Amino acid sequence: MKTKLFLLVLCMVTAVNAQRVKSETATYETVRLPLEPLQGAVAGYNFKVSTPYPEDNSALERYAQEKFANEQAGYDDLVAESKLLYEEALVQYEQDVEIARENFKLESAEFKKLSFVERMALADKKPTLKLPRKPIYRKPAEPRYVKPNLSNSIVFNGDVLADSYLRLDGYDQTDQNGLEGQITFYDFEKLDIITEVKQESYYNKSAKKTVNRNVTYYVTQYKRPTELILTYGGETLHSGMFENTGEFTYYSDKVRPNMFNIEKQSISNTLQDINVYINNLYGITSITNNVEVHYVKNKNGEYDDLENAKDMALAGYANFDIDSDNDDLRDAVDLWETAMEESNVEDRRARIDKGVTEAILFNLVEANIALKDMVNAQNYLTMLKKMSLNYREKQLVEKYENQLNEINTRLQANGM
Repeated sequence: MKTKLFLLVLCMVTAVNAQRVKSETATYETVRLPLEPLQGAVAGYNFKVSTPYPEDNSALERYAQEKFANEQAGYDDLVAESKLLYEEALVQYEQDVEIARENFKLESAEFKKLSFVERMALADKKPTLKLPRKPIYRKPAEPRYVKPNLSNSIVFNGDVLADSYLRLDGYDQTDQNGLEGQITFYDFEKLDIITEVKQESYYNKSAKKTVNRNVTYYVTQYKRPTELILTYGGETLHSGMFENTGEFTYYSDKVRPNMFNIEKQSISNTLQDINVYINNLYGITSITNNVEVHYVKNKNGEYDDLENAKDMALAGYANFDIDSDNDDLRDAVDLWETAMEESNVEDRRARIDKGVTEAILFNLVEANIALKDMVNAQNYLTMLKKMSLNYREKQLVEKYENQLNEINTRLQANGM
């Protein structure tokens, strides 16, 4: 009985410890340094875009207007010609009527020569007068301007595309002495859409069993070859096809692809990818980080230090400035480090037990990453990796490892 009671109390203590660690979300702005920083005083950037499409629909509209003007100019002649044709048709009509009447007379005379019995036998073939239809004059409709159908046209203005999609983070546009880029889009290429029928299994609720059915897939391939040239200070940084734009993209889906939309969208999609590529290498990019600040539910003042650290950290993240000392966040780090001196992961009744220790370590990793103290961030991450973590915590540790590796690489590239 005592053993059961002890186990019950132990489970209750464990549950309480697990539930008392809380967290609040904070965000802060920082910068991502370039992987290949441009040397010297960078004046800015200037990007140009060219496509195989017209810049606007003026050509279509101009054609429609010219067509309308030509129709107006030739309308009087068209009316005169229609009247002449009508007069000629009337003359032909009179001749055709006369011929029809003569033929009827001749056929009727021949029919009357037949005997009564013969006429009765050919009653359904008795001659009838069939006159041609008299022509009706229809005046040609007056010219009407027809607005061109622009729904199937693709237009792109290179300057608008460059301004809308391309920039070098951390810099302004300039006409000289900056990073220069030329993006050239070539013709969109596509293969014919074909259908493929595949057998797929699904559970039939009515039959209560798994059955097969034929499913039609629409299959095609397409590509948008795009050339990217980047130069800086007289040096060519990139020249050639951008990434995989020279390769066909495979499409297979139950929905028939709208190739017109894919063709248009390929321009903006590629420009977005190019902008990411440029800024990953050369830009100084502002980024927003979301962090969880962990603390312990403080009922009786036992965790005043951690509650104060939480408040300082939230204030520090809210007012974070990469160019300042960020004293609030550093004060929070000091409090967490002091609390870590009491850490006892083996004692569930310790004030800084395993759960609280893990929470503080996560706080310290996040804070030191923000403060660009990579050495301490790595040390605390190493301590976390030695602990018994659940799946979510292991995933978080992996995320931190990747983040630290990337930040270290960028710091080294920038001589920091």
